[in-house]
Amino acid sequence: MLAVAAWVTGCHGHDHAHEPAAPVHDHARAHPHDDPGGACTCDAAKLSNGWCGACGVGFVAGTEVRSADLHEALDAHGHDYIVSTIRCGQCREAEAVDGLCSRHERGFTGGMLYASRLTWALAQGTPTAPGEIGCARCRGGADAWCEACERGVVGNVVFTDEAFYEIARDEHRRLRAAIAEQERCEMCGVAMFLRSGCPECGTSYRQ
Repeated sequence: MLAVAAWVTGCHGHDHAHEPAAPVHDHARAHPHDDPGGACTCDAAKLSNGWCGACGVGFVAGTEVRSADLHEALDAHGHDYIVSTIRCGQCREAEAVDGLCSRHERGFTGGMLYASRLTWALAQGTPTAPGEIGCARCRGGADAWCEACERGVVGNVVFTDEAFYEIARDEHRRLRAAIAEQERCEMCGVAMFLRSGCPECGTSYRQ
């Protein structure tokens, strides 16, 4: 899939700007876990960054993602990896300290590789049901660090480390912008989040 392909090329040190354009996707395609006749699992999916097959919708940090392509690009669960296959020097350095490769926007933590800055940062927090957050300010999504609680909340993920909170907050804003962009062009939303180019309309989101 798109996210996995981006991860593989990134960790092997290739320059994305010189790669051939990605194939055009069927934007209405079913998610691999779609199950229209099944039971709704939205409540569990919100806490696991999962996909509800019955409703045909995914979640990341409690944020609704209806595009199967974007949900897969978000790659919220991370991947197992083999250290010896990582050829990018920055990725190897990041892997050694559970850090982030600034070149490829890939992060490592808990023995997993995350294919985006957002999901790497979210992995440092704790998914929490809104009813379990006692502070009204935190529960209401204040979009700022709560000095009283000494924590921050991004979507439904609680952080006790302010640096990771700020990364997740900023990247979550970009996710919301990407979701909005999909109203105009489905693949532009994916490209915006991945900081790549849209294979359909040619719009570049590279930085």
